[in-house]
Amino acid sequence: MRQLRIVRVLVILALTSLTVGLPIFMSGYGLAEEKATAKPIKIGYVLPISGAGAHMGTLGGRVARIWVEEINKKGGIKGHPVVYLSADDESDATRGVMAFRKLETDGAHAILGSYVTGVALAIQPIAAEIGVPHFATCGSGVYDERPPQSKWGFRINIASNAFGEQTVAVAKLKYNAKSIAHIYDGGAYGKRWIQIYKMACKKYEIPLVAEESYDPSGTEFSAIIGKVWAKNPNFVLVTGNTVAGGLLIKQIREMGWNVPIGIIVSLATPDILKAVGDYFYKEPGVWEGASVSDIWRSVPKDMPERREVEAVGEQYFKKYGEEISFMASLPLPSLKAIEVAVKKALDDDPKFLDRDVKTIRSTIRNNLETMPPFWTVLGQIQLTPENHNGWIKGGLIAAQFQAGKLVTHPEYAISK
Repeated sequence: MRQLRIVRVLVILALTSLTVGLPIFMSGYGLAEEKATAKPIKIGYVLPISGAGAHMGTLGGRVARIWVEEINKKGGIKGHPVVYLSADDESDATRGVMAFRKLETDGAHAILGSYVTGVALAIQPIAAEIGVPHFATCGSGVYDERPPQSKWGFRINIASNAFGEQTVAVAKLKYNAKSIAHIYDGGAYGKRWIQIYKMACKKYEIPLVAEESYDPSGTEFSAIIGKVWAKNPNFVLVTGNTVAGGLLIKQIREMGWNVPIGIIVSLATPDILKAVGDYFYKEPGVWEGASVSDIWRSVPKDMPERREVEAVGEQYFKKYGEEISFMASLPLPSLKAIEVAVKKALDDDPKFLDRDVKTIRSTIRNNLETMPPFWTVLGQIQLTPENHNGWIKGGLIAAQFQAGKLVTHPEYAISK
């Protein structure tokens, strides 16, 4: 069991390693300018530091501080320090646009955000209008399964439809489910999963007998649960990214319904698990998607990223006393892509960061579309003019909350 836990740690930390290469935290910006003669590269991040998504934004901020320390201890990106600028979107689309504009005004060369799908969607057209490389780091697929809405938007993550397919695969392969129900939060994040699960159920030929939404800020869900229970599904999918989704699962178990449940990792953050107690572990246990550990093992052993895994993981554990969660890792592939794009720009033109901000942003964007494939623990990543959702090769594995632990089940793996 300990070995399985170690594998999961390596999976998450490996993803972290591949993005080491960025920020200096905003509070350290002045100090960086004093010590460095080279121009800095500025990375902005719109994060939900307050509001319903704060439990996710806090995680991203924690990891960012470690990236700051590690990359700049090594001299930055080809001698250029990295400045990390963050702004609170308050888990609100209007506030998110204001935060984005603030970071753009502050001179950010590329901007990530947000963990909240509605915020990311609101930012997209603004980024295109201004001409700023934007990386959606939310769980739902802002750029999945279609050409990018604009040439300035990117999403470098496992495609959401793959996560959806993986949880439905568990229903089919583990439980031989004859029917499935989907309970989703009523915000933009949850609504995105309606189509994802419809497609997955169609692929596995399992009828979707119920679809019900819940208030992502609510606390009482017995009426919704009763309505879905009456349909007698063999498996229930719960999507969302707030504590409400965890409380809904808790109430399913309190009502005595022992149906198997599948979730997305956004409902398994440390804060949500703490709020729900041990209800995720009650039989038959909640299932979630996880990365396939063997992907990272296929990366050459002499790659420096393996050493970076240890450094980042040790620092995170020292500071926070816990492992880096999947949700904390969501921005990491995007940050790695920016790092690679900036390195290429500096190779081509050592004076790249002396140019005006519009030219810097445009060069980063162009380099993103023409860089060769690179690896993260999620698999192989490549961006092209036709594909701004960069996950192209890899797989997913099932994991189940059992007896106080998250246990991986490679027998239910799928690959894309």
